[in-house]
Amino acid sequence: MFIARQHLQAGLVFLLGLTLSLLAIYVAENHAKVKAEADFVQSANEHLSSIERIVSAELNVVKSIVGLYQSSASVDRKIFGPS
Repeated sequence: MFIARQHLQAGLVFLLGLTLSLLAIYVAENHAKVKAEADFVQSANEHLSSIERIVSAELNVVKSIVGLYQSSASVDRKIFGPS
């Protein structure tokens, strides 16, 4: 009876250790996944902001050209060339 109780206690300690180990692995993997997702979102947002700035700058150039056409009675190559 005493030996059976020792085996039961050892088995319970083993199962508790195994359960805690598996829980620690799950928490660590979940933390790594959440961090990787957050890093990706931050990087994507930075790239998106950069693209928006570039597109906005190019759009301003196009609007300037449109304004040039609208402000002139006629537009020819000389207007765009060096002075």
